[in-house]
Amino acid sequence: MHIGERIKKARLKRAWTQRDLARHAQVNHAWIAKLESGDRHNISLEAGARVAVALGMTLDYLAGITKRMAPLEPGEAPDEEPVV
Repeated sequence: MHIGERIKKARLKRAWTQRDLARHAQVNHAWIAKLESGDRHNISLEAGARVAVALGMTLDYLAGITKRMAPLEPGEAPDEEPVV
């Protein structure tokens, strides 16, 4: 699954449009559309962090490093090995 697919999955789970996500993450909606369609694959760390925070996911999940979407609670140990 590429980064755009993970973004789209989380966006749809919240019943947001691409414009909704763009507004929450303070990014351009056309940029979100390009990511989700696979026309764009790499993003800056800052933009990735904005999208991850807006969607309530970890940057590790967004980047495909881990399969765990939600952040760990304080003191909680990871239950899986990194993907990469």
